[in-house]
Amino acid sequence: MGCTMPYEHISDQQAMNRWNPAGSFVYREWYKISLKMTKDREEYKHLQPIYMKAPDKLPGSVEDRVKTVLNKLATGELLISARCEKVIDMFAQLKRAKDKQGLDEVFKPARNKHLHVFDALSYPMYYYDLLQGLSSSDSDDEEEEEEDELEEDEEQIVTTLG
Repeated sequence: MGCTMPYEHISDQQAMNRWNPAGSFVYREWYKISLKMTKDREEYKHLQPIYMKAPDKLPGSVEDRVKTVLNKLATGELLISARCEKVIDMFAQLKRAKDKQGLDEVFKPARNKHLHVFDALSYPMYYYDLLQGLSSSDSDDEEEEEEDELEEDEEQIVTTLG
């Protein structure tokens, strides 16, 4: 083959900062395993070790990921093969989360067995959209809300320190 193939595995922050039962972090374990395989096994020598990356967990990131997936489906940037049964099942079965009053949270999926499939699908798209400065929820209203929240946080800090 003669060339190396870069592989980027996009995960959530838990792989980067949560200690696992093996006594390490998930990203370190995958790197060590893949490094050994690329050195020891002839069929993998053309590959590079797996290096995991994760987008920052920003406020509203779950909602942003939902909007990113919906936008990419609507624009045809995301096509799902009929052979991707778990992804199809996830789209058919994933439910909306409920807020404290029991109302649907439109852009927040409920925790259930399909959430992992949604995470695996949405994190890479979200990660690369963030790198490109894109976010499916970049609206003036949301930017104003964030600015208001930042101003409130500043006021609280000043009050606490002052």
